[in-house]
Amino acid sequence: MQKEARIKALGKVLNKIDDAIDDADFSAMTPAQLLDARLKYQKALSNEYVPTTNVSPSVTMGALQSRLLTLANQAENNNLNDQSAKELQALTLIINETYHRSKMEYIIYIYIQKQAR
Repeated sequence: MQKEARIKALGKVLNKIDDAIDDADFSAMTPAQLLDARLKYQKALSNEYVPTTNVSPSVTMGALQSRLLTLANQAENNNLNDQSAKELQALTLIINETYHRSKMEYIIYIYIQKQAR
C-alpha cells in the first residue's frame, strides 16, 4: 500500500508541474528550472514503476495500438482482468513518458531558439 501511496503522491505533484509548464509565461521561472523539476519527478515516478509485461522488440506500432484499443474497450465495458489492467497501465505509462519527453524536447528547442536571437 505504501508504494501505491507514493505513486499517487508523485503523480499529483507531476500533474501540478505539467500544469505549471502549460501555463507558464517563463518570466518567474526559466524553462530549464521547470524542466529540471519535471525530470526529477518523472524519474522518481519511474523508479516506482514495476514492469508487468515483457514487450518483444519485434512488436510493431500497429500491434501496440491495436492492443491498447482492445484494452481500452475492455476497461470502458468494465471487463478487465488483473493482467489486462496491468498491461493497460504499462502501455499508458509508456505513452505518457513518450509524450512528455517529446514535449520537453520541443520546449527546450524553442528556448534555445529564443536565446540564439
